[in-house]
Amino acid sequence: MKPNDSRKPSYKKCVRAIQMFFRENLNLRKDESFLIITDEFAWDLSRRLWQIAIEKYPYTYVMAYSSHESRPKKADRLLAFIRNADVTLFVAREFPFLWEDFCISNDSKTRWAGLIGIEADQFIKLIDGDNKALEHDTQKLRDVLTLGKRLTIQVDSDHSLSFEIQHLTCTADTGIVQKYGEMSFPPGGRVLVRPVEGSAAGDLLINGSLTAVGIPRSPVRFLIKGGRLVKIYSKEDIEAFRALLRTKKRNRRTLVRVGIGLNPRGRMTGNTFIDERANGLVHLTFGDSADYRSHILNPTLPAATLKKATVKIDNKVILKRGKLVV
Repeated sequence: MKPNDSRKPSYKKCVRAIQMFFRENLNLRKDESFLIITDEFAWDLSRRLWQIAIEKYPYTYVMAYSSHESRPKKADRLLAFIRNADVTLFVAREFPFLWEDFCISNDSKTRWAGLIGIEADQFIKLIDGDNKALEHDTQKLRDVLTLGKRLTIQVDSDHSLSFEIQHLTCTADTGIVQKYGEMSFPPGGRVLVRPVEGSAAGDLLINGSLTAVGIPRSPVRFLIKGGRLVKIYSKEDIEAFRALLRTKKRNRRTLVRVGIGLNPRGRMTGNTFIDERANGLVHLTFGDSADYRSHILNPTLPAATLKKATVKIDNKVILKRGKLVV
């Protein structure tokens, strides 16, 4: 970074966003140990985070690994560092390894967050806003969903999906971690529900983005029966997404999570992990039986997003063509 970069407005905006992120999202204190784990894809953002953190938080450390490794070298040592840190921030292209180990129990010492697939300019746009209002709206929608029994998603009059809600897993991903054992994936602003296993059925048009594919030129049709994605109809090559459904010899076709994005600063980018948070976007996430029972925040699973969808809870509209009405 050049010395005169500090005089550029973009740099000043970056500093402001990062400082606010440390203060409001991570609730970082001067006496806490802060560990940043990164890969080569996210090194630019990680370096900026470290440069600003070290000025105010002296116990800041960085550990890097190669994204080409399915399992980082000395992974056990890495986990030991995480469990001994007060706050851990994972900054990387993907979160492909050790997910179960990273699902730290609530009695753990650490609290942690993940910035996945987010570049520096996207980080500034998504973080620099009213986090308290976003937290309030996210928790409010979570409360609304926990009162219902059946959720219905409709893209048009001919294509819809319906399923029963598993209430105990309704989660407000606010992007804020406050207590030990908490985890989140900033930027915040999505509400997540898990369908009752086997209850999802419908015929849905995916008019947004697909993991590993981006934004298809034409909508992709998903046929879901008995809680599983049984058929995909597409006019173009989406083999990269299909391959994720059978990763590591697993048949990841069970609908394990459905979410609604609430972040007003979010936009459709083609990166489903970012798109999931965009205001009014609905996403579907697929996995296998093990994924179904794992933590609902699991960031490693293939997803599809829908725009301008209408969502009903027990026939009451809560999202009308991508606009929240509750």
